[in-house]
Amino acid sequence: MIIFAAVFLMVWQCGTAMVVYLGALQGVPRHYYDAAEIDGIGKIGQFLHITLPLISPSILFRAILDLKLGLMIFIPALVLPEGNVPGGPADASRFYTLHVYQKAFQRFNIGEASALAMVLIVISLILTIVVMRSSRKIVFYEV
Repeated sequence: MIIFAAVFLMVWQCGTAMVVYLGALQGVPRHYYDAAEIDGIGKIGQFLHITLPLISPSILFRAILDLKLGLMIFIPALVLPEGNVPGGPADASRFYTLHVYQKAFQRFNIGEASALAMVLIVISLILTIVVMRSSRKIVFYEV
């Protein structure tokens, strides 16, 4: 149950994503829609063939940012658990970053915590590279 509460807290912070998407939608030139209306393309076609390709760089940016934020979830795991026990009962919300934090600042095992943090950085880098390479054919940049 604690995982659902953590996910809810992370979804609560979706305001920054809305600002990015709003800026992307406002950056789509109106003349594309005018030309599509003249050609007889409907609203769904306009969305699929004009809007989505033109905001795809913003979607890619948010996907990478959300991937990194998802890997580094920390505050809900520290704040939400009952009984002031970070990680909760039976370690139900013991995320990786909470484990690194406990190794470094509660057990003072800085070397192991640094190694765990480097593993997190490498995983984040690998996932970012995979997303960037897989997006070459689906992200369009206006020239």
